[in-house]
Amino acid sequence: MIVVGRLGTTELGAASLGSMIANFTAYNVYHGLATGQDSLCAQAYGSGAKHMVAVHFQRMTCFLLLVTIPIIALWSAADIILPALLPTKDPSLAILTSRYLQVVAFGAPAYAMFESSKRYMQAQGVYTASFFILLICSPINAFMNWFLVWNRGWGFIGAPIALALTDYLLLYSLFLYVYLGSHDKCWTGFTWQALCNWGPMVRLAFPGLLSVQAESLAYGANTLVCSYISPTVLATQTVLSTVSNIAWQVPFSLSLSVRVRIGTLVGAGRSDAAQIANRAAEYLAIGVGVILMIILWALRSYITPFFTTEPAVIKLVVQVMPLCAAAHFLESMALIYSGVLCGIGRQDIAGYAQTGAFSIIALPIGVGTAFGLGWHVWGLWIGALVGFCAVVAIEWIFLRRVNWQRSVEDAKEKCF
Repeated sequence: MIVVGRLGTTELGAASLGSMIANFTAYNVYHGLATGQDSLCAQAYGSGAKHMVAVHFQRMTCFLLLVTIPIIALWSAADIILPALLPTKDPSLAILTSRYLQVVAFGAPAYAMFESSKRYMQAQGVYTASFFILLICSPINAFMNWFLVWNRGWGFIGAPIALALTDYLLLYSLFLYVYLGSHDKCWTGFTWQALCNWGPMVRLAFPGLLSVQAESLAYGANTLVCSYISPTVLATQTVLSTVSNIAWQVPFSLSLSVRVRIGTLVGAGRSDAAQIANRAAEYLAIGVGVILMIILWALRSYITPFFTTEPAVIKLVVQVMPLCAAAHFLESMALIYSGVLCGIGRQDIAGYAQTGAFSIIALPIGVGTAFGLGWHVWGLWIGALVGFCAVVAIEWIFLRRVNWQRSVEDAKEKCF
């Protein structure tokens, strides 16, 4: 965005819009659907059926590639769809956004395969692969953006080309890391089993998709609502959303570890150990949530100037940040509880809880208080706070009533 933003306002808007559409229609879809693989691979690995880890990985890869077909078709038709959805006097915004999506589409299959491959390695306890690859590829992506956009003089189109190339770089780097390090303990070759018995995987995948998209839609809806209030409120919400996205990475990463650990123990038939891990995850969620809340609250006056120099926006962000910090305490708990639910193969509970909480509770309360009571951005974050309370309460109650031995038996049926 920094590189493209120097080209002009229209180019920045097109890149931002294209990125948002790509995230919602593809990248979030891959992240959500791949949660089905998390449960099955971790449980199969824990049960000792390591060959089934590779089978579940191949099934998810095929599934994501199949899902990629309509995604590419949608992006290819963006030059027809977007002009109708973006009524503006300047048609160049829709044209540039369409070109962005059409170029990024070339990298979609690679990103789908990288997502399933990354989860495959994480199920085996190999977390360093994706970490080091992202550590290396991120600066390369930044260099390619500068090189293609400015050095080669390709302009706006250089940005999506750099992104598509990075998707393939991520995939091939992961393959190379696994091959050179001999980290893969489960691969036995391609098998026809990957093309059948998708039912358990799909039943786990779609609730995961629901969970990811529900929260994404909630933040997007809040930003849209702010655009109807004032530019200052919109800028405030943009800063708060950006800070939230950065802070979200911490509990989300821990949630991935929790789901693999719980899934491995359940797959191994160790229900008592899984219950202990569940309690440990709960304490971890509280600890991480408290730390994030304190950091955001204490450093709010120092964080905000990094994102804006407008005094009115800085003042409003500093005032609302305590609500944002409290929401992150609850979000940390919700994410890690979701990791436990995913580990036992019940991501449907997390999906339904988040969809219901954000659409039925958070959004109506947020919009109602923002406009009805004139609380503006405060009202939106109060709605989010109440929504997260509902999610945490639902997930906590369900986890208190889980029959762990039954979860072990269900895992045995799903893994094969």
